[in-house]
Amino acid sequence: MISSQAPPLALLLLFICSKEVWTEAGFTEETILFPGAPPIQYSTLTGPRFDINNSTTITVVEGATAILPCIIKNLRNYTVSWIRGRDIRLLTTNFFTYTVDKRFLALNPSRDHQWFLKIHYVRKTDAGSYLCQVSTTPPMSLSVNLQVLEAVTHVFPGKEVYLETGSRLELVCQVEGCSHPVLLSWTRSGIALNTLPSKAQLQVTGDSMMPVTTLTYVKLRAHARDSGKYTCSSTCTPPVHITVHVLR
Repeated sequence: MISSQAPPLALLLLFICSKEVWTEAGFTEETILFPGAPPIQYSTLTGPRFDINNSTTITVVEGATAILPCIIKNLRNYTVSWIRGRDIRLLTTNFFTYTVDKRFLALNPSRDHQWFLKIHYVRKTDAGSYLCQVSTTPPMSLSVNLQVLEAVTHVFPGKEVYLETGSRLELVCQVEGCSHPVLLSWTRSGIALNTLPSKAQLQVTGDSMMPVTTLTYVKLRAHARDSGKYTCSSTCTPPVHITVHVLR
């Protein structure tokens, strides 16, 4: 004979379980009745989420220091790792550095939800994406792109200069993208022209993203002996040469 009495409460509890469901707002814990009953949501937990109001593209010049930001709201006790995108290499987890490249360093200056990856003496090969990853289940990541501008040297009026005896000789060396401080010099046959009876002017323009440093060498009256190869050298770019021909 089958009893028509309702099953005891303890038996009903065996058919109730809970699970965590990931949504854009975070983890939501749901209660599910089996079999076939719709889920009953009884609490909502706000999990970590990225603050995407900050720029996810950072541009620096070669040789400068790059600081990549990762702002995470409601981080709580989760760990933060930085991973290089091109080879999925783990660089840091919290304050611990895994790479042997000492140029990489994780920063959390205010000991809160703001984490940064600092890269000293940036190289062209450092360009690309870096993942800021939070140790949720599954892990959540934010991609930060690093752009590296290469420093270049331009010389004016050109790499071959022709002028008549007694004319004004003016050579301009312009370096773009060198991080400060940058040293420039004009030389001829290994002798610094700044020490000769002439006039050299140094000027820094542009902005912090792409500074432009200009060194101008002026000889008011050029003579045949001023013919030859002139070299502009800087502390961050290869030397560039100008050949001067003073016509008699």
